[in-house]
Amino acid sequence: MEGSNVWQEQRNFVKSLHEQGILDSQFEDILDLPRESPQFVIDLVSTFCSDAENAIAALIRYINEPDINYRKIIDKVHLIRGASSW
Repeated sequence: MEGSNVWQEQRNFVKSLHEQGILDSQFEDILDLPRESPQFVIDLVSTFCSDAENAIAALIRYINEPDINYRKIIDKVHLIRGASSW
């Protein structure tokens, strides 16, 4: 029964993030992947978060450069946007 509590807590947490506009229905689709392989979901989300964190750090560097290269900024934004869509 403890396992179902974890899944319910996860669903409640996701619902809260969805209500705040942080997540959309695509994230819930990921959670609907087979429950036999929860490590896959963990790895998928961890990789996305790590990649997004690196891309955001690069964006901050680009924006703080004295001579802003907007092409680099646009490319990085597209990378983040593409990684977050299906």
